[in-house]
Amino acid sequence: MAIERHFGAPQDVEWAWAGGEVFILQARPITALPEPPPRAGRAQRQMARLVAELLPARPYPLEATIWGFDYFSSSLLRPILRPLGLAVHFDRMFVEEEGVVVRFTGRLPYRVTPGLLLAPLRLLRLARRFDPARWRSDPLLAEVQARARALETKDLGALSWAGVNETVHQALAIPLLVGQLRMRYQLPRLPAVGALRLLLSLLGARDRFGTILFAGLETRTLDANRALEALAARIRSDPTLADTFARHEPAALWTALEAHPSGRAVLAELRSFLDEYGHREVGGTLQVSHPTWRDAPEVVLGMLQGLARTPPKRRPQRPAWAVARDELLTHPLLRLPPLRSAFVRLLDDAPWFHQIREDTRFYLTLVLPVLRRTVLELGRRLVDTGVLDAAPDVFYLKLGELERIDGAWPPPPPLVGELRELVARRKATYAELESVPLVDPRLLGRAETTDARDALLRGIPGSPGVAEGPVCVVRGSTEFGKLRPGRCSSPPTPIPPGPRSSSWQRRLWSIPVRLSRTRPSWRARTATRR
Repeated sequence: MAIERHFGAPQDVEWAWAGGEVFILQARPITALPEPPPRAGRAQRQMARLVAELLPARPYPLEATIWGFDYFSSSLLRPILRPLGLAVHFDRMFVEEEGVVVRFTGRLPYRVTPGLLLAPLRLLRLARRFDPARWRSDPLLAEVQARARALETKDLGALSWAGVNETVHQALAIPLLVGQLRMRYQLPRLPAVGALRLLLSLLGARDRFGTILFAGLETRTLDANRALEALAARIRSDPTLADTFARHEPAALWTALEAHPSGRAVLAELRSFLDEYGHREVGGTLQVSHPTWRDAPEVVLGMLQGLARTPPKRRPQRPAWAVARDELLTHPLLRLPPLRSAFVRLLDDAPWFHQIREDTRFYLTLVLPVLRRTVLELGRRLVDTGVLDAAPDVFYLKLGELERIDGAWPPPPPLVGELRELVARRKATYAELESVPLVDPRLLGRAETTDARDALLRGIPGSPGVAEGPVCVVRGSTEFGKLRPGRCSSPPTPIPPGPRSSSWQRRLWSIPVRLSRTRPSWRARTATRR
């Protein structure tokens, strides 16, 4: 503090401890101070969490145009927001510099209009017209699946440049249909979801909201989970398969399984699984630059590895939502006929919101594999003409910039040079932003307000409660197989002690981690010993 007062500005102070005395080595002004904490309300924080979930990595320029803000956001959110009387402005959500998305602004992508007054009538009309129990028989859903299948059968190598570009636009038309499905069937369930949450709050059972909302309706995600569990059960029951999965890393499992008959039989079932569910995104992100399960089968093999090592869980005789429902029905307030009838009606209506949201996302991702493959085909052709050094570099270009080629093949030298320089500049910008989060972490959680001096780590919890146990380090989706009940499948690599380091580094991996849910802070306080 004295050094900062002396120089009149914040300082990066380096110091040393030797012979029982502190030595100041040097002080330099801090030139890259963080911006002041953002002022955000509850709606802005919820939007920040949604953006952080959908975009865990900064989107590339091509993603921002073909799948991000221009298409994805408008096709899925605009059909839902407009009937509610909300004007949509997705361009205000992000700061963009020279085609690169720099950060999330914290601003909401909509504003309230007088049409909000008519929202209840619109929702009532939609609810009467579209029965959620019949949403899977809607012709729009059949059209979504038919279009996706037609795109999968295309031979991209035989198409012209214009034909490949047209395939991109055909794929991008599918999310628009999914958005219409959500408007017809998911949006009218919104009042029931809000009323259920309010009623549970009145009953003092707000923590049961999530359990009740998932009340027994089947989803494609549950179908995929059951298929994985069935494959894992087969692996556990066969000693040869179990040994193969135990001895190999996920990336080497496919080759190892091809070496014996039972392994080839499992691979045949896995191929069928990938035909049905392989369009699902890796890591939960909808970014086209990331592979899907079909593109990265080692991810699924890693899941199977973890499931096969774990004994099957005993399923409860009654699902959690049924237990919670029956307990709530004994509440004194629900003995009143009007409230009881309202609660039962909400239980029939509100859970459709979750099922439709979950399954429409499943059908939305049908286009991910073909869209990624089509974009990389464009990149491969640009490598042949000298525009790019590698096919994935195509993600540094926007769709409009790719369309400038417009059938002129090969592209004229001036355009080749311009696009090549543009890619180089954006690559450098992305390298500079590598350590800068897209969403300000201070928007994701509030500051710690309670004493947490006994906590080794602090952050935003994924679920309520307190858990203690050894930490399993998972560096990527291919290491999901390391997760086992109570421990990792292999011990983590210890931190090598440096010169004059104390034993705290060697003891680090044996310290149980206590994660508290009392308004944690994203920013962890750290100390470095030298």
